Amino acid sequence: MLRNRILYFLFAFSCFYLAVMYDEQSLFVLTLFAVTLPVVSLVQLLCARKKIQCFWRGQNRQTTKGKTLSFGVTIVSGSAFAGGIYSFDLESLEVFNGQKSKQRFQGALLGKGRKEIRLCIDATHCGVTQVRLCSARFFDWLRLFSIRLKDEQSALSLAVMPTIHWMEQAPIRANPYAVSGEEHYSKNRPGDDPAELFGVREYLPGDKLNRMHWKLTAKQDAWMVKELGRPLDVSVVLLADFFVGRGQEEIAEYEAVLETVVSLSSRLLENRQLHYVAWYQLETGTDSRILVESEETFYEMITCLLRIRCYETEKSVIPCYFERCFREYRSNVFYISTQLARQNLALLSQEKKNAYLTYLHVTSGDGKRMLSEAEEQQYGIREQMLHTQQLQENLRNLGQLRERLL
Repeated sequence: MLRNRILYFLFAFSCFYLAVMYDEQSLFVLTLFAVTLPVVSLVQLLCARKKIQCFWRGQNRQTTKGKTLSFGVTIVSGSAFAGGIYSFDLESLEVFNGQKSKQRFQGALLGKGRKEIRLCIDATHCGVTQVRLCSARFFDWLRLFSIRLKDEQSALSLAVMPTIHWMEQAPIRANPYAVSGEEHYSKNRPGDDPAELFGVREYLPGDKLNRMHWKLTAKQDAWMVKELGRPLDVSVVLLADFFVGRGQEEIAEYEAVLETVVSLSSRLLENRQLHYVAWYQLETGTDSRILVESEETFYEMITCLLRIRCYETEKSVIPCYFERCFREYRSNVFYISTQLARQNLALLSQEKKNAYLTYLHVTSGDGKRMLSEAEEQQYGIREQMLHTQQLQENLRNLGQLRERLL
């Protein structure tokens, strides 16, 4: 705007100079017009100032990577003098790495009425993107003066969902009798665990006599049998670390880690395999975890992962998780990250007596393996490379490598 003012001042001064030099009436008229026009534009803008406002809303709060996020911005003008140019600056912040970007949208508004404007940004990365209308201004036609438009909502949080890749089978060894330290039992089917009572029913031919409920039988004057609880296997754990920089390769690795976690979790849920998903929480300096046992908790887990802020390699979920949950039984542990520190490798290997350990190494380009074959045998950890450019194929074939991994 300052540039426009300088250029217009030079134009008006040139008209005045030529009018004085050549003493032409037409040049004096042009000079008068050049001086009067900005004043008229300013008065027009001040008259429309209190009668024009804008508000906006996100039309789709959730989308997938590669699609478009759209926003509806409405300008309401109650003045016939509200003719000019609108300009919106849209700022988007990617929560996971703190990267900001800005886009500017401009157009013309003619007189009194209501104008609907659609703004769009591309959803290039997974995660939560916070979008803010950081500047909304209305200019006169010469762009010499402007007013700030008041908006009803200043920020929106938008979720760009990760892609869930299909897997032929999950690379785990089933253990239906494993019980975690919290002892989860089925609410739908009885079992054989005497530590938990599922329910009581009437006696049926073939029921064992040691399951008779003698006290209730005496009260009901009918043969009653106890149904015992059925322990659920929640011994599978997915540990994820989100290390990332600001480069495109690091962002691709972050997305690959996220998509690996949700794809593997989805496949386990299809197999009715309850499991924990744990990650490091930068805000609290400790780990967070969620038990994925239904479609509802699966999408709750995705929502939590989308809000994760990435962190340096010195921080990790491994020491936090094993310190808090050291008494729990684990049969399959998957560690998904781009790096594996030596101190965490030693800590993870302490589970090799009870659990099958798998390190899903996410890398971009020609990444090198972290573990040699001798180290895999020593620590009891199997490393599987997942390349960001071939992630879909790698995950699809991951289940076929079960014998090698286990």
